[in-house]
Amino acid sequence: MKIVLLEPLGIPEEVLAQYQARLEAQGHSMVCYGARTTDPAELLRRTGDSDIAILANTPYPASVVEGASQLKLLNVAFTGVDHVALEACRAKGVTVCNAAGYSTQCVAELALGLTIACLRQLPACEAAARSGGAGTPFRGREIAGGCRPARLRDGHGGVCLRHAVEAQRGKQQGGEKSMSHASFPVISI
Repeated sequence: MKIVLLEPLGIPEEVLAQYQARLEAQGHSMVCYGARTTDPAELLRRTGDSDIAILANTPYPASVVEGASQLKLLNVAFTGVDHVALEACRAKGVTVCNAAGYSTQCVAELALGLTIACLRQLPACEAAARSGGAGTPFRGREIAGGCRPARLRDGHGGVCLRHAVEAQRGKQQGGEKSMSHASFPVISI
């Protein structure tokens, strides 16, 4: 089969070369383009008589689908396919598949990080620290009301959280600080 990668995917050249070598060892041919284009004529030229075209988020209009004489599969290395002329693909019998779940972990981490940034007003804190106000208390709210993270990881794959009131009570009574434990699956998003 003839395979074309229509745009760079942001993966290291050596990794791409390994995949390309594996495909070619199985009798397939693969051409990879290192620059993105949105020009329909150029996309059609690049697609040529390929059986499989791979792209990320470059628009792939109906005129390109209709002009791609041998296209059987359009692989979108992205979650969404709203930039692909799906009706034209359907009419021509071209299968479209996406990379569902390809960034699940990083999206979850980004969502958690942005949530913390919003709750703690991190941009304002950074601005205060950079302008000499580092001694001012942090602004915003804590994630779990009065709970403070005692440790993010306990070495056993879990997260330990200490409630401020329990910790204070433990200090006043001369005892150990009260800890509660939650495993990652319980608190994961």
